[in-house]
Amino acid sequence: MLEVNPRASRTVPYLTKAIGIPFVKIATRVMLGEPLKSFGDLERRLPYYAVKTVVHPFKRLAGSDITLGPEMRSTGECLGLDDDLGGAYWRAQLAAGMNLPRSGAVFVSVKAEDKRAIVPVARRFANMGFKLMATGGTARVLEESRIPVERVRKVQDGSPNIVDLIEQDRVGIVINTPSGSEKKLAGAAIRAASVSHDVPLVTTLAGARAMILALERAKEGQGPLLTRSLQEYYENYQIPVRR
Repeated sequence: MLEVNPRASRTVPYLTKAIGIPFVKIATRVMLGEPLKSFGDLERRLPYYAVKTVVHPFKRLAGSDITLGPEMRSTGECLGLDDDLGGAYWRAQLAAGMNLPRSGAVFVSVKAEDKRAIVPVARRFANMGFKLMATGGTARVLEESRIPVERVRKVQDGSPNIVDLIEQDRVGIVINTPSGSEKKLAGAAIRAASVSHDVPLVTTLAGARAMILALERAKEGQGPLLTRSLQEYYENYQIPVRR
């Protein structure tokens, strides 16, 4: 147990919208004495996906390390709904201001325990026509898996290195999972350059997997992104809305 907060987080209104159940109203009535069981079954199995993403202030905070931890760092949130996970993630990222590129170079640098797990993701990027770039250890794992990759210099190896390439707009996506001491300075420089040059950045394996799903969905759609209101989702999928 880390902490107990007697309040509703910002997630509650997003959850309410996604599934059509007014949790704040129900919680208020429970606090006033109504039994929770009087509200019936509150479990929902949705026939569509809902993805909540965050908006971070890193670009405005020069010098801060772009990593995630237990503390709250976001300054806004967005919700994406779609029939599949890739589409929902894509919509959420677009709403948050991250326009995912359909082509170009993907730089991959992951910590030791993620190197094998990143191989299937990297292969899918390559199959979509993206050019892969990586530094030493990650590049070696990709080469051993017969995935074409361009080796680039680490930050500490002098110019031209990966930060230089990001600053020259030669990188479209950065996948960097932070590791221990590093390597801390090198990783922080890569993430800072990505944010300052509006290059989509993911710092977890789960984020990398979600991003490739979104790109595959975007490529599949090709045409303009169609939008639907919450009411249309509820009506189309016959979601019973609680008032």
